[in-house]
Amino acid sequence: MQYTTIATTLLALTSSTLALPAPQIAADSVCNCPSTGTTPSAPATSSAAPDKSTVFVDPGRVGVGLSKLDNSEGITFLFDQDTLAAGMQDTRDVVQTTLYEKVEIALGDGFPNKDLRCQLIDLNGNTVFATRGANLDDTFSDADKGFWTLVTPTQIDTIVCDPGFKANNRNPPA
Repeated sequence: MQYTTIATTLLALTSSTLALPAPQIAADSVCNCPSTGTTPSAPATSSAAPDKSTVFVDPGRVGVGLSKLDNSEGITFLFDQDTLAAGMQDTRDVVQTTLYEKVEIALGDGFPNKDLRCQLIDLNGNTVFATRGANLDDTFSDADKGFWTLVTPTQIDTIVCDPGFKANNRNPPA
């Protein structure tokens, strides 16, 4: 009887946590959280400006969010800030069948390397390209500029974050 009460309580807490409009991510490596398109402190807006806040991370943390353009499906992966701050690569396997349409890198306040870039690898081992504004690249940064739109909806196999990645702007010359 006591275990049933504990299980019911945990289920109720989990359900209410997943229903939060603006998920806060703890120390887990993955959070299947709904994206809301607004920050916890900012009201919803009808502006055409890009959404800069679909991935929320604690200070000093690194998060990479994958989602549909309308935020209907999304998942956030947290990366080891100590590994990345020490200049080493960190990876996460994506065990999802979703065709993702955007990626967002979020660096929490206090993360020392604001130039950190991450890369997406598809199921065939190819790097994935995305655009943000006029930029076309296969490595993605935060830069407080919002999400990157994948060139084609893609099922992602692996996310790689590496302090050694540099911008690989693939735009054709004007």
